[in-house]
Amino acid sequence: MGAKPTAASKAEAKAKPKPKAKEPKEKEERPEDLIPKVEPVNEEEYQAKFESIQKAIDGFQAKKKELDGKVQERSGGKDEYHTQRLAMREELNVWSRQMDEVKAQKDSISGQMGEKKQEAIAAKDNLNKLKKAMPFGSEAEIDKRIATIEFKMHTESMPMKEEKKLLAEIQELKKNRPKVAQIQNLGEALKTNDTGLPLKEQMKELNEKMSMLYEGKKKVSEKLKELNEKRAETTGDLPDIIAKRDELQKGIGEKIKERNELRAEKKQKDNDYYHYTLEIRKIKQQRAAEDRAKRQGEYDERKKERAVEKVDEQPHVAEITLIEQTIAFCKTLTQTKGAKEAEVQKEIKHTNKAEEVVLLKKQDREDETFFVNPKAKNKKNKGQKAAEGNEGAGKPIKHNANTFQLFHSLKLDAPITTDDVPALLEKLEAQLVDYKDKVKEWEVNKDGMKATILAGEGSKDEETKGDEE
Repeated sequence: MGAKPTAASKAEAKAKPKPKAKEPKEKEERPEDLIPKVEPVNEEEYQAKFESIQKAIDGFQAKKKELDGKVQERSGGKDEYHTQRLAMREELNVWSRQMDEVKAQKDSISGQMGEKKQEAIAAKDNLNKLKKAMPFGSEAEIDKRIATIEFKMHTESMPMKEEKKLLAEIQELKKNRPKVAQIQNLGEALKTNDTGLPLKEQMKELNEKMSMLYEGKKKVSEKLKELNEKRAETTGDLPDIIAKRDELQKGIGEKIKERNELRAEKKQKDNDYYHYTLEIRKIKQQRAAEDRAKRQGEYDERKKERAVEKVDEQPHVAEITLIEQTIAFCKTLTQTKGAKEAEVQKEIKHTNKAEEVVLLKKQDREDETFFVNPKAKNKKNKGQKAAEGNEGAGKPIKHNANTFQLFHSLKLDAPITTDDVPALLEKLEAQLVDYKDKVKEWEVNKDGMKATILAGEGSKDEETKGDEE
């Protein structure tokens, strides 16, 4: 165990000054920081509110269920009561309809009596007007006045103007003499003609009938009142219970409305938060797209630089090297044994790349398995037989997997005997010349290819080819 720290070491540790806190760098405002932040909905808070409302609704429903039971208990005989009540109401309606008919008849007679009364008043007014226009009450009075005027005209001397006036009066009196008889007849007719008498008798009969109908309706109303009182005694405080039940139902409706409003509020907040997250996601995606575009631009620039660097690399180095090594290998097949041993002892420097094939030494090749080209099977057998019979013929060549792969990569058939080597060397020399011509062409066009790549005009296939090389 280590030694416990002493008091001096503790004091020393306390005395060491604390490193100063780095001042926070000013935070750069991002586009998403400029949007009003919307917090997600607190699900637990809303769930607690919903549970509270549901608890209140359950309490109301429990009380309402209890009151429903009481109403059911006190609603016995309800159907019978309603049947009797409806029958009495229908009977009351029958009495009411009959009373309405009698009342309509009374109103009609009252109208007729009013018309007759108005006619009598109009006739009296007309008679009074005639009486006022006629100062004489009888024909005898008119005759007496005429005789008086005629006597005055015969016995007295008077001016011509007054005489003419008296003659005009006599003519007017004679003209009005028949009107006096007419006025007297109208007066007699008013005294004797009582046209309202039958209507009054009809009105009396209708009043008696109305009283009878009223009494009949009154009896039915009393029966209905008695039925309602008996029902009220049976139900007791049922109206109060029903009123309480209605209050509870009203409370349930209010709580359901409150719950619906709370759901609408939560839904609105969810929508606001959803649209806020969509906006944030859109901003981030846009920023990511800009970053990708920036990285792509940088990558394209680096790609151009690599393409330009690859243009400086001499093309077909691997092919040329492979062909030269193959030519050297084929030449070793036709040399003498002493020359072969000297060639084997000569140190070979390998500068080939990863994709190039390294040729094995002759000793290593001789240790490998002998492979025969299937296409040349019959030909090889014949060659072996001929070699056995004729020592001057071409010697067979032993191959391994690497040498077969070597010639296959050059699209050439591997030599079976030494007689096949000269023709093969000609093909290899032709390929070597072709590749060297391509290298010369590259040296001529190198600068132009660089300019094209830097200008961005190089085709996609050329860039891809440069990457593969």
